Amino acid sequence: MTPNRPARPAPASPMSRDPARPAARGRPPRFRRRFTSGDHETRSTMLALRDFLAQACIDPETAGTIELVLAEVCNNVTEHAYPDAVGPVDLSVLLDPGAAHCTVSDRGAALPEGTPPDKVPEPPWSLPEGGFGWYIIRSLSSRLEYRSAGGRNRLRLTIPLGRSGRA
Repeated sequence: MTPNRPARPAPASPMSRDPARPAARGRPPRFRRRFTSGDHETRSTMLALRDFLAQACIDPETAGTIELVLAEVCNNVTEHAYPDAVGPVDLSVLLDPGAAHCTVSDRGAALPEGTPPDKVPEPPWSLPEGGFGWYIIRSLSSRLEYRSAGGRNRLRLTIPLGRSGRA
């Protein structure tokens, strides 16, 4: 008679891996999330990003900066790329020792004139309500690239991790 043994858990498939889990040793930690545009989904994604950054030992101030910039970008997608509907948004954050390399893409309306606002007038508080977002994004990012092609918009930005970047 064979003794009763507990069943072995099925191996995790690559698709079931938690997208907010820091990568294995030797690989930079990466966060990936596809979500539907909208306030609730954006907030849920930002909470998952916050957990990812904490697991990756990013200091709280730097993590707050990354979350602020990406929340502003994702809120812009919700408000401007999909003004009368909802649609898919892809967010990716790759951490290296000196920076967070972020990509946000969507299939909504492209930015007017095909580019983010270049310069924000000083002082920024003189902007109309709703015009402060690009000032925040540009002020806290060290690199910003936007491309719209084939019905897909992609914003890439780099956010420095500060002196140490990690707590």
